[in-house]
Order: sequence, then C-alpha cells, then structure tokens
Amino acid sequence: MNSRDKVNILLVDDQPAKLLSLEAILSDLGENLIKANSAEEGLKHLLSNDIAVVLVDVCMPRTDGFEFSEMVRGHPRFGRTAIIFISAVHLTDADRLRGYQLGAVDYIPVPIIPEVLRAKVAVFTELYRKTEQLERVNAELKERIAELDRSNERLRFADRMATVGTLAAGLGHDMGNLLLPVQMRLDALETCDLPKSAVEDVTAIRKAAEYLRRLASSLRLLALDPENLAGGDSATELSDWWRETEGMIRNGLPRTVVLSADIPEELSRVRMDKASLTQVVFNLVQNAGEVLRNREDGQVRVAASMAPGRRAVLLTVRDNGPGMSEEAKRRCFEPFYTTKTRELNTGLGLTLVAGLIKRAGGTIQIESVPGTGTVFRLEVPEAVPPARESGEGLRRRVAVVQLKDERLMAHVRSVLSSLEFDIRDNGPAEADVLILDGQDLTAVAGARGFVAGRPESRVLVFGGDASVAIGQERILHVETAKPSELLSSIRGLLTPTGAFAGGAT
Repeated sequence: MNSRDKVNILLVDDQPAKLLSLEAILSDLGENLIKANSAEEGLKHLLSNDIAVVLVDVCMPRTDGFEFSEMVRGHPRFGRTAIIFISAVHLTDADRLRGYQLGAVDYIPVPIIPEVLRAKVAVFTELYRKTEQLERVNAELKERIAELDRSNERLRFADRMATVGTLAAGLGHDMGNLLLPVQMRLDALETCDLPKSAVEDVTAIRKAAEYLRRLASSLRLLALDPENLAGGDSATELSDWWRETEGMIRNGLPRTVVLSADIPEELSRVRMDKASLTQVVFNLVQNAGEVLRNREDGQVRVAASMAPGRRAVLLTVRDNGPGMSEEAKRRCFEPFYTTKTRELNTGLGLTLVAGLIKRAGGTIQIESVPGTGTVFRLEVPEAVPPARESGEGLRRRVAVVQLKDERLMAHVRSVLSSLEFDIRDNGPAEADVLILDGQDLTAVAGARGFVAGRPESRVLVFGGDASVAIGQERILHVETAKPSELLSSIRGLLTPTGAFAGGAT
C-alpha cells in the first residue's frame, strides 16, 4: 500500500438518514465508504474487507455499539482496527469509560461537528496507511535478511570449495612429483633380465602409475581458475583430453552409475582450454550422477562429433535420470538456482558451465522431458588449425575468385574462408589458387601462364569446356556442384592427393 491507495471506512448505523449524513461529511476524504444498517451487517463487511476505521452508533436494536465493539475486538484480525463511537445518548463519563474499555479510540457526541469528525477520521486512516506500509517494509526487510543469510551460507560453502580446489591442485602436484621417481625406477627395471612373473608385475605397476599420473594431471586441471588463466594453448584435442581426464571424471560418479564415452580420434580441436573443458564436463557429469545416485541402472554418456554444416564440435552429456521440469530447464543457468539441498550444492555449477561455453564462443542447449533423462548439447567452435607446409595439406594462403555467377561466387568464397584462405578479387600476382569462370575464355586461356610461373599454384575452372584441364595437372575443371557439396569438392581438389588425381567433381 502507498500514500495514494484508498482505505476502507465502515459506517454502522440503523438509521439511513444518519448514514447519509456521515457519508456526506466524510466524502471529502476520498476514501472508500462502506455502509451497514446493523451490527450484523457491519460484521459481514469486516470479515470480507480490510477496514481502517469503524464509525458505529451506540444505540442500535438487537446488537448495540458496545456489543458490536466487543465482538470486533475479540477477533484477532481486528485487534488494531480503530473504532469511533457516535451517540446522542449514553454521554456520561461512565458510558465513555465503557466504550474505551471495549476498544474504542474515540467517543463523539451528537450533534456532530463535521470538521472535527473529518479531522479525527483522517488521522486514523493515515495511521492505518502508515502502519500497513511499515508492516510491508518489515516483511521485505525480513526477506532480505533471510536472503543475506542464505547468500552468506553459499559464500561459506564456496570458500570451502575453493579450499578443496587448492587441496586438489596441491595433491595433483605432489602426486606428479612422487610418480616421477617411480616411473624412472620402472624404466630401469625394464632394462634388466627379469623373470616373466616380474615383468608382468612391472607392467601392472606401470599401468597403475600411468593412471595415477593422468589423475594427478586432471586434478590440476579441475583446480585451475579459468578466469585467471594467462595465455597458453586455448585449443584442445578431445581424444587426448578425454584419456587424461576420464579417470577423474569417472571417479566423480557413484559406483552404481556407468560412464561411457564416444570421442573419435579424428575430431577437430576445439577452441577451449583443457581446464575450462574439464570443469564444464565434470560439472555436467557430476550433476547427472547426483540424480542417478539411488538408481541401480544409472548411465551417463559423453559423446562428441562434428556439428553438421558448421565449423564446430558437438559435445553431448546424456543421462537416463528423471529429467527436468520446464521451470528447472528455464532457470537452471541462473546463479544460485538449484533443486538440490543447499548443503550439497551452491547452485553455481551450471552457471559456470554456461559462462565457460559462452566465453569460448559456443552455445548450450538442454533436451529433457520428465521421466526420459536429460541431454546437454554443447556446440564449441573448432580451433583454427595451424598453418602447414605444402607437403602436409592445404597451405591456406591467397585465393582469387573471378566468377560471374554471384550466388556461386558467394558459396565458393564461404568455402575458401572455412579453409583459411585469404580471398581477394584483384589480380592473381600473389595468389596460390585462382578460381575462374569457364565461360570467360580469355581468363581461362591465361591460366596456363599463371601455373607456369608458380610450381605450387592451382587453377579451378567452374563450368565451361572440360577440355581446358586436359594435360594440365594443376588446371582442374569443376562441374557445377550443389552448395552442400562444394566444401568436400574444393577440399579434395586442393589437397595434394586430390589435386594431381586429375579429378573433376
């Protein structure tokens, strides 16, 4: 309630003329005036409305003003409602004393002085309004104090987690230091002439030591703060990363939950450092493990593949848990939101995941229906491949495009950009690849001179007469291809094996 809100004033009198008189006197206050012709009707209005002030006649049939006031004060809801008695009789001091004892705040005799009545009622309505505002402010203050207490608890929990992170980093470092002499002694033992049983023991110990080494490395990755990483390699090769972190991620799950993975070796590197990627996947897998903790058939699967039609890797974390409600899906990335008990979770895990994916330039989506499990789909941009020597693949230097078909030229430029070529529209003086329109016979005729002075250059002729490529191993004819086929077509022609296969697509 604010200072502009109207409040309700209840007028109780068995005489309609007196009610009209009271209404005329108080109408200038601008409040809501509710009229009742009896004490019983007045009680009904009290129970169905919030009343600031009650004006009641003392002398009424059946239930008089004194009895009405006693019933009102007996109800816990109306303990502070202002009651003003109005009476032409019962004007002795004993009558006034009885009225005050029954909870009246004032006793006004008849005839009424309008200015006095308006002033008194205005005071009590304003007091009611201020009291309501104060109660609302107190309720908001209590809620803020409670939220502050919850925030402090979350901060204390986060501080404990930071301590655990420091411990994990130290543990990983110490494990690495301890394992180094173990591995050196194993190397020395393998050079000795050992019996077969000892060789098997050494192999088993080396296998365990290698597992501990990967575990120590992944603990250090998990403990790193992504916000404070300075420089370093921001590209991660997924299959190597998974071999390094799988043990630690698997150990973060309950024993009854099965973790499986499909991370192909041939995937492109992603534009995300190992520490950030580890924290993203560890949080998602650990969340899945929490919802599957009491299941005997719990399964979590981590898989990666190239995103269709985009230079990105699609990384998915899937579980067969209870799924998420619509509210949980909508709010799960909000800071501090959690469906778990606060002792087990700060509500910051998925916020961290979303922030790290966004910082890498990727996207995250959730697919979940209650009872069917949950899938987190992370699309992470492909890292820019390092430049290679000409004998190892594409040189990724300069290409000149001279095509008349604007749609085809746009598609070809897009493909060349994805292959890291610097695309130019001017002359081919510094070009490695020249893209020509087969209908432009003059340009095609000059193609032989272009490749003659550049041993590693190539010319792709789109459309026109295929005979331009006969006998010229670096002048290649390209049939008009669908846009969806251009990438594989051009990639095949510009690699060393494709370029000298004579292959038009």
